[in-house]
Amino acid sequence: MSRPTLLCFNLPADKLSRVRFLCMRLTIQAVEVHPEDFLQPLGALCGLCPRLPGLTAPQEPFTGEMAVMADMSRQQADRLLSSLKQAKISLPLKAVVTPTNVRWDAVTLHRELSREHEAFRSHQAAEHPQA
Repeated sequence: MSRPTLLCFNLPADKLSRVRFLCMRLTIQAVEVHPEDFLQPLGALCGLCPRLPGLTAPQEPFTGEMAVMADMSRQQADRLLSSLKQAKISLPLKAVVTPTNVRWDAVTLHRELSREHEAFRSHQAAEHPQA
């Protein structure tokens, strides 16, 4: 079994440092993922499956921030999310590694999360129009 892990994509240095400190207190491994690894399967990035040889950085890597939780219990994930909120660390795109997405790369996941995030924001705007 792997260690509870938070994969961090495109976090500015100051935010990454705060996230790492918070994760350390929760015994969660925070891993900074660099663009040259964006095409590796999520499972490989967190040690759940082997890395694929010969992959390089994508032609157009995404630039938005994203965090992916892996190998955490529901309680650990809840504690992490609560701690991030208390520390006022915003990570708008968050996901959990699942059997469905374990073989996805970060670019695919980011695209899916961005679509969901935009759909959610559009739905909220429709329900609560500005006066």
